[in-house]
Amino acid sequence: MPSGVAVFICGANTLARHHNATKPTVDASAANCENGPQVKSRCPLTLDPAPQQGRLLYDSAAVMACTFVACWLAFRGLWHGLDGYQLLSDIHNGSLFHDRHVLYKPIAWMCDRSLQWLGTREFESVVAASMIFTSIGVAFAHRALLNLSLTRRAAATAAAAIASCFCILYFGTVIEFHGVFFGFTGLAWWCFAKFLRSPSWHSAILAGIGSGLSAAAHATGQLLPFVFFAFTLAWSPQISAALHTRAWPSWLARFALMFAAHFATAATVTSLLLLLTSSGDAALKTGIFEGPRSFVSNYLAMQTVWGTAPALFVQEWLMPFLPLSLLPLCALLVPRLRLEGALFGCCLLVYLLATTVLLSPFTTLSHPQYLPQYTLIEYGAYFMPLVFPAAVLLIRLLPSRLHFAMVLATLAVSAIGFARPDRPARNDAFGNAVLQIIDERHGTVLCGGYAELDSVQRLRPMLDPQHFLPVFALQMQVFNILTDKVHPTDSEKIYPFVTTIFDALFGITIARSGPMFVTDDALRLLLATKDGYLDRLVTEHIAQKYQLAPCCIGPMGGQEVTRKP
Repeated sequence: MPSGVAVFICGANTLARHHNATKPTVDASAANCENGPQVKSRCPLTLDPAPQQGRLLYDSAAVMACTFVACWLAFRGLWHGLDGYQLLSDIHNGSLFHDRHVLYKPIAWMCDRSLQWLGTREFESVVAASMIFTSIGVAFAHRALLNLSLTRRAAATAAAAIASCFCILYFGTVIEFHGVFFGFTGLAWWCFAKFLRSPSWHSAILAGIGSGLSAAAHATGQLLPFVFFAFTLAWSPQISAALHTRAWPSWLARFALMFAAHFATAATVTSLLLLLTSSGDAALKTGIFEGPRSFVSNYLAMQTVWGTAPALFVQEWLMPFLPLSLLPLCALLVPRLRLEGALFGCCLLVYLLATTVLLSPFTTLSHPQYLPQYTLIEYGAYFMPLVFPAAVLLIRLLPSRLHFAMVLATLAVSAIGFARPDRPARNDAFGNAVLQIIDERHGTVLCGGYAELDSVQRLRPMLDPQHFLPVFALQMQVFNILTDKVHPTDSEKIYPFVTTIFDALFGITIARSGPMFVTDDALRLLLATKDGYLDRLVTEHIAQKYQLAPCCIGPMGGQEVTRKP
């Protein structure tokens, strides 16, 4: 991983040195505030009306290429979580419908089909979508930084800081929504930077279109217009003057138009893609707000544990974006940037509340879906849009001699993140044993955690679920059926359904193929719920209904499962 980001940093630094002859017309550092007009503690960006000469497209093209190489070198072939396996399966089967993040699967599917002629495995080609759009997002962020009148050196350094963040690099190397989402996030910030430079009616519409596209890529993009409003207050020289005149109603009208363009774009893209990708099933959601509304209502019905917010703040913001994540706190200590730091803090609070609602229920639910292999760590995915203003703060808060040091510190944090021993090594011998069972005995294998899944997928990227199934995929089927029947937090009401649904799914799997094998790790995870009563219930049910016979094929140890007569 370090070599990957080093490629980006070296490229960006070389680019900056090569073009250093171009002098800035405006410096966005502390000197800018001392010489320019001030309004109390406010220090808005002073935007020059005309772009500097030499700000050419190949600058951002070089940034995009370096970011892609960094993601490629950082790629480790890991699964992020449960979503990745399901997304790959859907893309493989052409099931491109999603009621909340409608752009992801069609984009990943097109990327997969485009790379097939190169002989790229399906897993890598879908990851390539994350790499490509992460690189596009950094390139657009670089263009946005230039539009905010940063010098070429400062813009390249800030873009390097963005690309070096562990969160950005990580989601550029896994199958998940957020890598593709970041591409649209960068586009949205570029559109917003154009609005700041020239706050006209058509630029307000453009900014709304950019944020609307990000909302179609991931539902958290719905928060971007509010973030834009906050940072307009912090950065715009025009609104600084308007607050002391009677021009502020015109600004509010522009923001109303931006919000209208945002929702119109999100609604149009969502409705169009739902028509193109849905199967026509009446049970599927068909409107822009239907999917998010059911999603939010489901989460609100769960128990939000607000006491987890401080830990989530550290886990999802401070750590994945270090050291950039510390800059808003430092800005509060600097009078000229105090308003900017306070508005940044407000945005952080909004994202933290959303993250707490999304993640905290998983810490308390005693449900068979939530087993030890399920990751509750999203590595800052929901805070990704805030990395751009953090990079701007890097330039505005610190002297230029410290900028490159901050990029190196960001790189060091990412290196630690990628080097963590979070999962066992893949085992090709185990993967070959599983394939032997499937090919020679036409059996079904229920595997355990990510190490076993990676060991098989590495050798054969997409297996028929009739013959190969991760244990969490079986559990998700049970969970999805259960949540249609009872409230997810009513454990007592869940119990009568668990054994019936488990028996049906397990039994169907056995009946439709040859012998069924459950690996030792899968059996451990299957019985390791967070509810002691549920553990005993499932264990006793398996003992009563099924015959388990120990078997060992090569390094694969497990149980052959048959129904009792």
